[in-house]
Amino acid sequence: MSKSKEEIEEILEYVIKRIEKQIPKKPNVSAYNEDGSLLIYECPSCASSYDIDYDGQFDCCPKCGQAIDWSVGD
Repeated sequence: MSKSKEEIEEILEYVIKRIEKQIPKKPNVSAYNEDGSLLIYECPSCASSYDIDYDGQFDCCPKCGQAIDWSVGD
């Protein structure tokens, strides 16, 4: 049973999205503590917010699986 062009394109789009989630991206910073340390950050892919003190610092977004790059600098 062969797949149609549309089915193949849909599968490829899915695979590409999954591979892109493996490439770490820097989180979007929402808020800092008074001492300048990170307090709240957002996933760069799905914009889910996480509180460092409460939720912790994840290597991957718990909601969408996006790898998070915590390295300092660009």
